[in-house]
Amino acid sequence: MEKKDKESYQSTTVLGIIYDKVASYQSNLYINSEEEIKATSSFPYQSFTVNGSDKYMKDARIVKGEYDRDLKRLMRQYGIRNEAEVVSGYILQFTSRQYANETKNLYDLKNDIVHAYRVIQEKYLHLFWEEFYQVTDESQDEQVKWSEVSKQLTWKGQIDVLTFNDKESVLEEAKKKASAWFRVTYQTWIIQINKYRKSQKNKPNTLTNNQRTEEPKDFKELFSFAWIVYPVLLEIYDETRSNAESNPKRKR
Repeated sequence: MEKKDKESYQSTTVLGIIYDKVASYQSNLYINSEEEIKATSSFPYQSFTVNGSDKYMKDARIVKGEYDRDLKRLMRQYGIRNEAEVVSGYILQFTSRQYANETKNLYDLKNDIVHAYRVIQEKYLHLFWEEFYQVTDESQDEQVKWSEVSKQLTWKGQIDVLTFNDKESVLEEAKKKASAWFRVTYQTWIIQINKYRKSQKNKPNTLTNNQRTEEPKDFKELFSFAWIVYPVLLEIYDETRSNAESNPKRKR
């Protein structure tokens, strides 16, 4: 004899109400990134803009395109989804079947990825600085040559190498170029953020339970390009902040 199902009823207890809601809940993978939007939109982008950087913008776009292709090629090779994982060396997950189940040589694998990215980083670090170390007069023995500087240059020690080789005079021009690298890295993202914020202003403040705020579309640009020359960017930021503090009326 077939057993009859128990009659259902509307629970009035707290646990019962929660159970009823969970039972009827439809999975929703939507993630509200409103706080992330607020955080990124408050970043002082304008503090990295330098007068005179426009002349470097065209070349900066070309070089960034090459850098992004190199980085994406590395990410595809190892099945890494997040740019930050490659840049930092802290790999959270491999999506490539070849490496997803790797356990024995995981340490060596991560070291290989770190080394591969360092090669890319060094390539574009040299592309940035080489023009500032060109010798115009070969008869001047005291002039430092790029072939020697390139051996000294490191990601962290970029400004130190300038000082060591008495090349502080080129720093102002290097700031213009670094500013261009920053602008081409973030200009599309800034447009995206501004569109999102504008759309939020045009919406009512109250939303029903079934409504959700509009999310920006997936953003596939890479952001690490500008930070190849991070010591120069910090010089720009410090100077901008110093000027703003000495002139409070100036807009930040």
